[in-house]
Amino acid sequence: AGVNLEDQVIPKRCGHLEGKVLLPFDDAVAKVAAACDARRDKDFVINARTDALGVLGIDEAIRRGNAFLDAGATMVFVEGANSVENIRAAVAGIRGPVAVNLVEGGKSPQNMTFAELEKLGVARVSVPSSAMQATIKAVRTVYARIREQGGIGGYGDMLAGFGIAQR
Repeated sequence: AGVNLEDQVIPKRCGHLEGKVLLPFDDAVAKVAAACDARRDKDFVINARTDALGVLGIDEAIRRGNAFLDAGATMVFVEGANSVENIRAAVAGIRGPVAVNLVEGGKSPQNMTFAELEKLGVARVSVPSSAMQATIKAVRTVYARIREQGGIGGYGDMLAGFGIAQR
């Protein structure tokens, strides 16, 4: 079990969009330190996320990441990792486990595999929007067919089934 803690002001923006605003450095570190102080289970993961790469650059992302680790974070999530070079720099510069995400259509390198990321030294990879993007497309497709046909049917291969566990 664990939690992601972010260094953006509230309300936050998706890390793959422009217009993010970061907490001041000391406030971001204090936020992570407070969570680490409150942790009661040594196995509870505190994944300290920084959006500094997209706002202030890789050097600030590394600086914040190391400060988060010094404050007790388990790992550092470098949001919006937009190139192999920046991923490599983050892994080399951050003195602990580094996490990234892969977002279709976002800033992520679009054809990287988990094996390639592991080879670079990335400790954790998330794919936060893949299922959501697929779901939105499926909903649009099904309702377009309903509109075209004037009723339901003709897209059973896209349905999970009603009351039946499908594999």
